[in-house]
Amino acid sequence: MSAEIILTGSFGVGKSSIFNRFIYDEFDDKYYGTIGVRVNGREMNVNDSNIQLKLWDTAGEVKQDKVPIAYFKSKDVILYIVDLNRPFTFKNVPHDIHYLSKNSPNSNLIIVGNKIDLIDEDRLKEIKSKEFPIQFDWLASAKTGENINELFYSIAEEYKEVH
Repeated sequence: MSAEIILTGSFGVGKSSIFNRFIYDEFDDKYYGTIGVRVNGREMNVNDSNIQLKLWDTAGEVKQDKVPIAYFKSKDVILYIVDLNRPFTFKNVPHDIHYLSKNSPNSNLIIVGNKIDLIDEDRLKEIKSKEFPIQFDWLASAKTGENINELFYSIAEEYKEVH
């Protein structure tokens, strides 16, 4: 079984860092913008079944001029990444989520707040509150690895249940 997952969101939110942390268990503090799309996979064992997770790491922004919408349409999961430490990356979320939901209605859309290691406890409480404008499905850190494997394991587990 193989699940296709595409990572998207604004530039600099940590899509490639999440990709590298999950695929290679590596993190690099330097910023390298992604040109086009990188694809790689990793197998996870879920209840004695091997699930191949194929990740697509895209260039920043969701717009058609950066990443063709066709890339999103055939994916099982869309991971929309937001930088918790840079609130300006929140501004495109409602528009992007609407755009992705409309154009990829069969994909499971998951909103991930990245860089949890860079925010303090008060900010974390605010982000987790029901009143916060964005409800994150996952909070993670590509740098420390916090919740990265758990996120992808949950995707593999859900994929196994549905297929």
